[in-house]
Amino acid sequence: MENAVWTCGVVLFEVLQGIKAEAEKTKILDILSLLPYAEMTKSLWQKSADLSIALKKNGITLPHSDLFVATVTREHNLYLFTIDKHFEKIPDLKLYEVPS
Repeated sequence: MENAVWTCGVVLFEVLQGIKAEAEKTKILDILSLLPYAEMTKSLWQKSADLSIALKKNGITLPHSDLFVATVTREHNLYLFTIDKHFEKIPDLKLYEVPS
């Protein structure tokens, strides 16, 4: 599935919790339902905790949601499209860079 856009539960949550109108929610859910979906597994929860511990040893504390998204992204060898600078602190995370 080269060049596909994926989503996961944390992203779904973050998008949906910001919606104000039911009609908008329906449209967004319809769009998101077309995307490949990566689920958190027991192993990924453990990897997220390991990542958090490793970062904290280096004095870096990140929001749990960012750790979960990063773990899913790394697990599936995906690029992460984000403007959140937190993700730059996570090793071995491939960030999508917008061409200038």
